[in-house]
Amino acid sequence: EKNKTPKTAEAEKKRRLSQYRLLDKQIGRLLAEEKGWRARLLQPGVQAHTDRNPAKPIERIAALRGEIDREIDKLVDLRRGIEAAIHTVPDKELQLLLHWKYIDGLGLGEIATRLQGGRRRMIRKHAAALRALPLPTSSETAQQTAV
Repeated sequence: EKNKTPKTAEAEKKRRLSQYRLLDKQIGRLLAEEKGWRARLLQPGVQAHTDRNPAKPIERIAALRGEIDREIDKLVDLRRGIEAAIHTVPDKELQLLLHWKYIDGLGLGEIATRLQGGRRRMIRKHAAALRALPLPTSSETAQQTAV
C-alpha cells in the first residue's frame, strides 16, 4: 500500500468506489431478466412449451431470484463499506461530493450545480476528496474484487 504512486492510489480508490454502481447495474439487469421470464410464462403461446416441461421457467425464475437476493446482499455490504470510508473524510462537503458521485451516480457537472460551484472547482474538490479517502488494505480490496 505504501509504495503506490498517488495516481495509482487515486485509480484504485476510484475503482473501488465505482464498484457500487456496477453492482447496482448488474442487479438491474438480473431483475429485467427475471421480469422477462415471468412475462414469457404468462404468454398464451408459452403454455404449450411449459406443458412439456412446466418446471423449467419456474426453476429459472427461482434461480434468478436467489442470485438477485445474493447480489443485493453484496450491494448492501459494499454500500456500507463505501459509506464508512466516505465518512472518514474530515470535510463534510467532500463527503457529500463522494456520496453523490459514487453512491448516487451523479456527474461532477450536476454536483457542481448542487454545491453552487463550477465544474473545474468540483474536479479539484473530487481530487482532494480522493486524496483524503483512505486507501483500502489488500484484504479489503481482495474482498471487494470477489464481489
